[in-house]
Amino acid sequence: MLPASARLFALVACVGCGWAFPDVTEDAAQTLYQWKQIDFAFPSAQARQLAIQNGQYIRSSVIPLGVERWKDRVFVSTPRWKRGVPATLSALPVPATEESPLLQPYPSWEWHNAGMCNNLIIDI
Repeated sequence: MLPASARLFALVACVGCGWAFPDVTEDAAQTLYQWKQIDFAFPSAQARQLAIQNGQYIRSSVIPLGVERWKDRVFVSTPRWKRGVPATLSALPVPATEESPLLQPYPSWEWHNAGMCNNLIIDI
């Protein structure tokens, strides 16, 4: 049986895709992606290992919360409610090229560095 977070994410992905296309009938709804565990497309194997070693990536801390489709992408939000979430927003291609792809941080890895506050855009 899948962990609760993976089951929830598969459900949210189905609901999110159906909501984004209101003209699609329930019979046509299908799952684009599903994971047993969420993982990220790190720049290299060494970067991934370093993130694990220094606590910047803890698999059990990554909980997908929001799923939204925009044009040819599905955006996935993974809030930093716990330590070990390396990116808070990721994008995946539509149509799906694989069932359980690695999350691609959006817009880039550089935007998700906790100490890089000079890249922030504030809109009031």
